[in-house]
Amino acid sequence: MVDYVHLQDKSQMKEIMNNQNKSNSNRRSNCPIACTLDIVGDKWTILIIRDMFFFGKRRFEEFLISPEKISTNILTARLKKMEEAGLVMKSPYGTHSQRMDYTLTEKGSSLAEIIGQISVWGKENIPGTSTKLFKRKKTTQKPQAKAGNRSGSG
Repeated sequence: MVDYVHLQDKSQMKEIMNNQNKSNSNRRSNCPIACTLDIVGDKWTILIIRDMFFFGKRRFEEFLISPEKISTNILTARLKKMEEAGLVMKSPYGTHSQRMDYTLTEKGSSLAEIIGQISVWGKENIPGTSTKLFKRKKTTQKPQAKAGNRSGSG
């Protein structure tokens, strides 16, 4: 269980939110919630991770057939952002140099529990939702080693 005691002290929370780290000036604040949402808080990133972790999707065309119907330009942008954040690694497959295989890093896989909890919350609080399909697809591949923050790579 996560310890949220540090969030209960309003003065500490205010300090976290207002204390800008000069080396990370592109952050809105140093609040871990805000920083996490800056990486995974759009409406597509969590769904891409869901597809990778629970359904074993790894290739661009596999993500496109998800029921949410992500557009190709959005998918391209999200995969690049996820790679830069160290959530996924890409490697070429086949004979075409532009075809990439995406795998979750250890950092990306660590979001599975959070995604599972979001699913539980949705099932309990939003009528008509179902988690019947949410079973971890068994693969022989293990998550890739933790990737560091590599800004500008792509």
